[in-house]
Amino acid sequence: MEGIHSAARGEPAWPPLALLKAMLIAVWHDLSDVKLAEALDDRASFRRFCGFSAQKPTPERTAFVRLRRKLMT
Repeated sequence: MEGIHSAARGEPAWPPLALLKAMLIAVWHDLSDVKLAEALDDRASFRRFCGFSAQKPTPERTAFVRLRRKLMT
């Protein structure tokens, strides 16, 4: 996960380990990227597992698409 980082421009990056944990939740609960983003917004236990703050926004579905694409290259 060390090799995954944000680009010099654009929105700040989400921590790669937190995104990977979120993707595990998606597999375990059979969630699409859209449903995962909604679940992270809604469920405190999912946020806590991933390490996201309760007061801050969570990643949108595109963050998971980008991470998956990066992991495949």
